[in-house]
Amino acid sequence: MQNSTSTDDSDATGSRWALLRDLVRFQLKLLMDGLRDLLMSPVSLVAAVAGLLLEPRDPRRYFERALHFGRRTEEWINLFDRAHEPDTVGIDELFGHLESRLVEQYRRGGLTSSAKHTIDASLDRLHRAVTVVRTRAAAGPGDQSADDAGS
Repeated sequence: MQNSTSTDDSDATGSRWALLRDLVRFQLKLLMDGLRDLLMSPVSLVAAVAGLLLEPRDPRRYFERALHFGRRTEEWINLFDRAHEPDTVGIDELFGHLESRLVEQYRRGGLTSSAKHTIDASLDRLHRAVTVVRTRAAAGPGDQSADDAGS
C-alpha cells in the first residue's frame, strides 16, 4: 500500500514551488515594466518636442515611434500572460530557458538541489508554526487542548 501522506506532501511541495516560480517571474516582469514606464516618460516628451521642432509637416512622427516601441516592449514583457502572436518572442521564453536549466541542474544534484531541500524544510517548519498559531487562535484563550496540539 502506498503512503498517501507522502503523495500529498509532494503535491503540496510541487504547488509551493510552482507558486514561488510564478511569483518570482511576476515580480521580475513588474520590475521590467516599471523601468520601461520610467524610460517611456522622458522618451515620449523628447519625441513630441523633437517632432514639433524638426518635423513641422508630421509632428507626430517621433511620438508615434515611441508609442510603437512601448507597444512592442509591452508585448515582450507580457506582464499578465496574455495570449500573443505565436511568432512573438518575449521574456517568457527567456524565463522558460532559465527554468529548464535550473531543473536540469537540480536533477543532476547540483547547488539548486541542496538549496531546494533547504528551502522546502524551512517552508515546512514555517507551515507547522502557522498551523499551531491558527489552532491556538481558533481554540480561544484558556483552552489547554490547543496548547497540547502544538507540542
